[in-house]
Amino acid sequence: MTSRLKNGRFVKKRVGDKINNALAGMSDAKKLKTEITNKETDRDEIPDENGIVTWKVIAKNLKCCSCRSLLDLEKLQNFKTEGLHSHFKIKCDSCETLNMVNTGVKNNAVSEINSSVVLGAIHSGVGNTSLNKILACANLPQMRSQQYKKYESIVGKAIESEARDSCKRAASEERELVIKNVKKLCDTL
Repeated sequence: MTSRLKNGRFVKKRVGDKINNALAGMSDAKKLKTEITNKETDRDEIPDENGIVTWKVIAKNLKCCSCRSLLDLEKLQNFKTEGLHSHFKIKCDSCETLNMVNTGVKNNAVSEINSSVVLGAIHSGVGNTSLNKILACANLPQMRSQQYKKYESIVGKAIESEARDSCKRAASEERELVIKNVKKLCDTL
């Protein structure tokens, strides 16, 4: 008895079943891995992992936005990580206000630490997988591939713009040197 594969090729039924079972197993494993990695970290307790903080930012953000009293990290709620950038909420003991605390600088939904790490990865010639291996060894949160791609496109545009400007400056400088030394060049030629 024969069976047909997706590509139209005929194989024995036993072989076709084996291939289809293997493909289904790989698909299920990929779905499970995607579900695990796409889960956003959302906890109401102090995390048991290392993190990267900008000290000035965290010092500024650990004061209540309404009464300016100091916030207690043990009252942490709704801890989330987005790559290496973290933010959480802390309820003030004095006025019961819920304060958003960022661990680093974030401008227009772009985290400085995430873009810096991706720039370093591009500069050193490693990709998301290698970067995540390094972060795992340091017990730091890892970057999802979608986040890495987002920051890679942002950083890539900046790199291209700077390269273009650098080439223009070099061409302008060379032009000025030629104009300045045109007599020497004519005498030499």
